[in-house]
Amino acid sequence: MSSQALEEVVGQIKKLSVEEQLEVRSLLNQITLTPEEIDKRFQERLLKAGLISEIKPLPNALKEEPFQPVKVIGEPVSETIIRERR
Repeated sequence: MSSQALEEVVGQIKKLSVEEQLEVRSLLNQITLTPEEIDKRFQERLLKAGLISEIKPLPNALKEEPFQPVKVIGEPVSETIIRERR
């Protein structure tokens, strides 16, 4: 969409009542895709085009999980590595 067309749309939205603007916002939220949805649709298109044979589930390593660092007793691991390389 050109910037002129976008400005025209924004201008039209600003002319709407508050209720109508809220309805536009709701519609935009419904059509906005998350990165996961975009990836899923992309993979479905690849499958339909025959470029892939199946859609594999994400490995556990790629799923969002809170990072839990390993606690090490003693000197930092980086110092140990430097000392052992000398």
